[in-house]
Amino acid sequence: MPILKYPAVFLTSGLLCWVGLLILGRWAPRLKLLDVPRTRHPHARPVPLVGGLAIFGAFFGACLLIFWGPWGDFRGRLDGIWCGKFLIIAGVFTLLGVLDDRLEWKPRWKLAGQVLGAVAAYLLDVRFGRVLGLPVPVGLDLVATIVWFVAMVNAFNLIDGMDGVATGMAITGGLGLLILFGLQR
Repeated sequence: MPILKYPAVFLTSGLLCWVGLLILGRWAPRLKLLDVPRTRHPHARPVPLVGGLAIFGAFFGACLLIFWGPWGDFRGRLDGIWCGKFLIIAGVFTLLGVLDDRLEWKPRWKLAGQVLGAVAAYLLDVRFGRVLGLPVPVGLDLVATIVWFVAMVNAFNLIDGMDGVATGMAITGGLGLLILFGLQR
């Protein structure tokens, strides 16, 4: 049944993410990826900063299953090239997040990294106009792509202080994109 492929991929990604959180949560102290309690972070004990890594790992695992594994029928109109581009971009933003968590970058360096990541996405043809299926002039498309990526990253950064809220928002956003892409078929 073709309709079952979407819940299957979603549930598999969720399971991979959950397992990744369990494993990475144990490694967080050794990797020095802990958010310790302080004024701006009012939790009672140190919290592992590994959610982004777990999500990236789950997405990567789902892509392996869909594009190079037993679930080849699930890929629909997507191809391995698109998935590779998306993994590169997601990897860049995941690396930026881990480095920021580990090194606590100043805001200007975070913004510079986010802009460079957005430009990389644009160069890899993951663009605002392309994703929405709209014809957008090149200059405006570049600016819109940068604003889009930087806004999304910072929106999640702002709500990431409360455990679980960013995850819920990501799931909601992902379901919205699923509906959007489903309507484009």
